[in-house]
Amino acid sequence: MNRQQIRTLALAGVLSGLTAAVTTIIKIPLPGSGGYIHPGDAIVLIAGLALPILSAAAAAGIGGAFADLLAGFAIWSPATFVIKCLMAISMAIIIRNGVTWMRLFIAGIIVIFINTIGYFIAEYIIFGNAAAPLVSVIPNSFQTLLGFGVMCSLSRIIKSIPGTNIKWGKHE
Repeated sequence: MNRQQIRTLALAGVLSGLTAAVTTIIKIPLPGSGGYIHPGDAIVLIAGLALPILSAAAAAGIGGAFADLLAGFAIWSPATFVIKCLMAISMAIIIRNGVTWMRLFIAGIIVIFINTIGYFIAEYIIFGNAAAPLVSVIPNSFQTLLGFGVMCSLSRIIKSIPGTNIKWGKHE
């Protein structure tokens, strides 16, 4: 394993743990649904921004799923793993040739869609009806938008962390 691979592995581990910690510790309960809004999506998206595609997916999926386990929502862990992996993969693919504000905007729309539709499908499967998931559409969208905003505001700072994969500007 070379130096860059070690840095990538270490950063993936840190971001995975940070995703679980931020999701579990900082949460705003949603009345009536039993769910909560959290800033963990910011770390999921930072993983997609800062790591190679597969490392980003692993960090985001494992961190998100582990947060569900820690919070007592084990039934959501498989769905969370898939959804957070897809969010990080989407971010990593869209910005792989360089980070621009337009690419971030496009990524933001896509990850909001992935999170909202992903949890809608998961809730439909778990609860067996479409009414329950409809209640969560706005909070899920807002949570991802909040995470996206935090990620954007931190993106230039994160670039200076050794081992990150961020290249600002067009690199095609």
